Formats: sequence, C-alpha cells, structure tokens
Amino acid sequence: MLISCAWISNTQAQEMHLELSIGNVVNNIVGLGQLDKVNYRFDGNDGVYFSGAVNFSYTHKKVFLLRTGVSYYNDYASFLVQRNNTTCLFCKELEISGGGYSLRTFRVPLLISFDILRKRNLSLFVGGGLIATFRSTPAGEKAHLEPDKQLENEAIFALASGFRKTYVNYVLNATLVYKDRYFINITRMPNHSKYGRPIDFKGKTYPNLISQRYMEISLGYRFHLNPEKD
Repeated sequence: MLISCAWISNTQAQEMHLELSIGNVVNNIVGLGQLDKVNYRFDGNDGVYFSGAVNFSYTHKKVFLLRTGVSYYNDYASFLVQRNNTTCLFCKELEISGGGYSLRTFRVPLLISFDILRKRNLSLFVGGGLIATFRSTPAGEKAHLEPDKQLENEAIFALASGFRKTYVNYVLNATLVYKDRYFINITRMPNHSKYGRPIDFKGKTYPNLISQRYMEISLGYRFHLNPEKD
C-alpha cells in the first residue's frame, strides 16, 4: 500500500500539496540463466505487499500535475540453482539448492500527468515518468546452504551480488482526485524491466537475466498549506 501528503501554496494558477498515502504493491520478479555448470531460476513471490509513501505534488492551472517524493515496501525473491548435468527431475539425487532474499525497497518518482477529466468534484490525471529504485538485499539471508553442494552454494552468493541496488524504470501513472483532497493513485511498470547487474562466477562474467514488473495502488489524502480563500 502507499502513503502520500501535499503542501499547498495555493493561487488560482498553481497549487502545491503534501500527499500521504498507503497502498499495495503487486510484484513479479523472474529470471532464468546459467553460471558455468549451474542453471538458476529466480521467481519473485507474486503477492500483495504493503507500501507507504510521502510525496510532494505541484498542479499548474489544474492542467498538469508534477509529483516527487519517496515510497517504501518490503518483498521477497526466491530462487533455485541446479547443476546443468542433472537429469533426474523427481528423485532424491537431484542436486539443487534454494534460498531467497528479503528486498527492502525505496522508490523516488518523478512523474508528470495531465488532467483529462474534470467533472464536479472529480479530476483524473494520467501520465507517466521515471522511478529510481534503491534496494537493500542482505547476502545469504534465508539461503539454505549445504556442505556437500559447494558449487550450488557459491552460485547462490554470486546471484546475491547480482541484484542491482539502484536502477531506474519508466512507469505509467493515473491519479483520481476527489474534492481536491482524497485520491487514488495507480503506478504501473508495464513490461518486465531488467534490473540485475552482471554476475561474476568462477572467474567469468555472465549476463544477469533477472527482471521485474509491478503495479502499485494507493489511497491518500492531500494537505493544503494555504487553502483557497472564499
């Protein structure tokens, strides 16, 4: 879920808001690749994750809206690594290791949207922009390491280093505002965007095929610093 707030310096031409919102992130992380003699698969646990945000927004002549701030959520990515020469798919000899990482995520948006519908107390802004993502990924957290599977264990730690901690995505955005106070905000990254950095493993560098897409839906309230005078 998301949190948004708004400062207002309000004239007939322009308004500034401090927006507080809470919401949910629907997240999906995928990845398939090879590291030397190891296959790997990442599978972000699809689900709904709580999020919160504090944003500043600027509206010019009720025509377009600019927004920036920060949002936060925490989710989890799971993975499996397997030796390439393994052919037994359903028996105990399958040499495979698994684990996962808790992904603590901060996002800073820079969005612009335009007022395409204004009817009575409702306004609909639609647009898009960029979001910078900052991640914290504790290496080895919740990983199931086994003494007799050295190659797979080394691959797990190599994959951990391949998570990009900072990256930028383009997104689409829509905000429905009621009485210039309450709003519903939807931000969506429409396609899987690559965010992993190349992986160093056994003296070689491998491309990282990990990618992500998400949608964030939030409810919020806008605070006006200088309300309109009657």
